[in-house]
Amino acid sequence: MNHVKEMEFENIDKSIDVIGAYSPCLEATVRDAVEKMQTNQVLQVLNTDKVAAGITIPYYCDRMGYPYELRQLDESLFEILIRKVEMKCGDSLIDLTGEMSPFPEIRTRDALKGLAKGQSIGILVSDGIAAKKTIPYLCDREGYEHEVIEKGDSLWLLLIKK
Repeated sequence: MNHVKEMEFENIDKSIDVIGAYSPCLEATVRDAVEKMQTNQVLQVLNTDKVAAGITIPYYCDRMGYPYELRQLDESLFEILIRKVEMKCGDSLIDLTGEMSPFPEIRTRDALKGLAKGQSIGILVSDGIAAKKTIPYLCDREGYEHEVIEKGDSLWLLLIKK
């Protein structure tokens, strides 16, 4: 877990207020906000959903490797500080967690079309069939180097290089 209390989060670069938003749409909102930030910037997320604050957002941060700090400001208000760090998984990362076959394969195939020789990409998936069978088969068939790394329970990172 990347919950790091000793990390300095005093400079907040962006703040989003998602008070009243619930887990299903919250992760997408946080992901969009983080993607627009520069490396080492800090995002402040204010939320009242205990599940989102304690599970959904920390799980997203752990998957992406982003350090975060969770603070309970009062009995129903949570603050999550997230620091965007550089990803160590190729030239780009595509998060396909939660998507089931055939969508991870389709999105991976589309992403591979844009790779230049020597470029690499990281694909994060939670579908075991996509991670262990269909995406590796696609890579073998198309001549891409690939490695499958199990990141946790039902979570895999596929590193693919053209």
